[in-house]
Amino acid sequence: TFTTAKARTRWRSWATRSANALAMDALFWQRLHGGSTHLPIVLLPLSVTLEVVALRLRDDTARRALHSDGTTLAAAGLLGGSAGVIAGLAMTHGNLIGSGEEKMHHLFVWPAFTLSVLLVVARLLARRRISAGWLRAYLLEMGLASALMLGAGYWGGEMLLHAAPETPAVTSVSSRSEPAAALRGHDLFLMNCAH
Repeated sequence: TFTTAKARTRWRSWATRSANALAMDALFWQRLHGGSTHLPIVLLPLSVTLEVVALRLRDDTARRALHSDGTTLAAAGLLGGSAGVIAGLAMTHGNLIGSGEEKMHHLFVWPAFTLSVLLVVARLLARRRISAGWLRAYLLEMGLASALMLGAGYWGGEMLLHAAPETPAVTSVSSRSEPAAALRGHDLFLMNCAH
């Protein structure tokens, strides 16, 4: 009927617009991945540090504040990690493992991200209703997730260091007599930090 045809047309139009919005260029995904992955690399270990400091405090107000801050930082790190995972999947066209350095990166990323999601969700659901034993187990496991995330960051950096420069500006600069390491550092800065 007319109403069904109209609904189908609207659905197709919406689906086409949505697909076009998701089909962004590779540079966008590279920059999103490069920027957002720094959040879990920094915030997860920092959240563990705050929580450990909170365990050592005698002042209840300061202890509660540090526990709250630690939970907030872990959640923020997880949000950054989620953006990094989405961008990474877009960059690899859904390839979950890969090969070489990418495989090593993913062998750290997936356990770190999965463990982080489970721990942060459990922590947010439990909030203040947690025992000292549960908190210690959480911190031990979040420390493991943080170490895995640092390993993922290391292998991600290795992929960047061994990647061929993609921008013509770097190629033209490399014709000068500057050291290759400085040029590579410039290229890495442009790829990941200058956004």
